[in-house]
Amino acid sequence: MGAAAGVESWLFNNTLGLRGGVNRDEAAAGMSYYQRLGDRYGMRLDYGFTVPFFVEGSGGSHRLALTLYF
Repeated sequence: MGAAAGVESWLFNNTLGLRGGVNRDEAAAGMSYYQRLGDRYGMRLDYGFTVPFFVEGSGGSHRLALTLYF
């Protein structure tokens, strides 16, 4: 176990989300974009990036997700 910290904020009427975090092994950052599609539907695109502190030769990990709300 160890300590971890993170922060997240949503801007522009909850359209753009920004986040960051850190623990003893890695740092992470990410962003989200939410778009309403009419009254009942929506779409969110999420991107995240992590960088390990102790692994040499690693460019980190990228993650991308698309979520549809209906």
